[in-house]
Amino acid sequence: MIKTKCKNKSALIFAAVIVLIYVFMFVGNYLTPKVVDDFGYCYSWATGERVKSIADIVESMKVHRIYANGRIIPHGMVQFFLMFPDIVFDLINPVFFILELLLIIYYSYDFGIKPDDNKPLILFCVFGLVWLSQPAFG
Repeated sequence: MIKTKCKNKSALIFAAVIVLIYVFMFVGNYLTPKVVDDFGYCYSWATGERVKSIADIVESMKVHRIYANGRIIPHGMVQFFLMFPDIVFDLINPVFFILELLLIIYYSYDFGIKPDDNKPLILFCVFGLVWLSQPAFG
């Protein structure tokens, strides 16, 4: 009974850390205007015109693959979400950031196999380390 309460408390704290990170990243996204690549990916690499459809993204990523780099899936996803109003991008971007954090934890720590009350602390530390390793926000 006591172990279950501790496990539930750890899960609640873990969820709270995820919510805090999401809110922090959302506020950062919301208050930061589109600059550099976010602004640039609003436009097609093929035509230079504003991206309006998935067909535009496909053509843009064909050119992007040749002139920039091979990261066409993440850049295509960015172009897809940038077709919508800014708030959609601001709401979705922190979700992908949290998924990245969870993948880092999953692949570098035995996250799913053994029970651990330190998961919220580990998530917070991974967030801090990723934040410190980024050259600049926005």
